Amino acid sequence: MKKTIEKLDIDIIKKTLVKNRNLKLFIGGFLMFASIAVLVNATQGLPFQTAFAVGIFCMLVGFTGLYFILHALLRYSAQRNYLIVLVENNPNLVAWVYYVKIENFPFGVRFIQYTTLYIHLLNQEKITLQMPEEDILDLMQLLRCRIPNATYGYSKYKEQLYNISPDLLVNEY
Repeated sequence: MKKTIEKLDIDIIKKTLVKNRNLKLFIGGFLMFASIAVLVNATQGLPFQTAFAVGIFCMLVGFTGLYFILHALLRYSAQRNYLIVLVENNPNLVAWVYYVKIENFPFGVRFIQYTTLYIHLLNQEKITLQMPEEDILDLMQLLRCRIPNATYGYSKYKEQLYNISPDLLVNEY
């Protein structure tokens, strides 16, 4: 049973990190493609100053896309390795785990929903993962088994304790 729990939480973390990486790659690729397409097609027949301004704008959008791609490729393995090593080998470094759900309801219609898992460490570092709420709830249940000395859930009181000293949130068993 313990091996299954270990495998499940690592799989959920890996799946989330891959999904975040792929989303960044898609956004970056789309921005780069769109900027090149606009630069090639929209600047034909424009006056020089207008074409120059559109070209500068397209370059900025293209570099933003390149940033997304590089960020996705370079940070993925470092973030993945750090988080997995932390959960597998150094669970005592985790002081506090909670998630935040933000929903936008313009005109009473749910428009967008963000759920973010926050993992606060004893050295006052913070790891954030955006994931679906169902995955966060599953992962938090698995982390409770894996890291029983951490505090789970958010309150203003816990935030104040963490800001004073993260050690105050560690449960001694």
